[in-house]
Amino acid sequence: MGAGDAVFWLVDRATHELALFAAVGILIGGADELLIDLIWV
Repeated sequence: MGAGDAVFWLVDRATHELALFAAVGILIGGADELLIDLIWV
């Protein structure tokens, strides 16, 4: 595995982790908004 492959692997893993954290954040934010809307109904 060359240096280019290692950099590509690191960028790929970082992108995957950021997408995972973003998805969880959107899920938590959406659930929070839904809960607030249900309380006010």
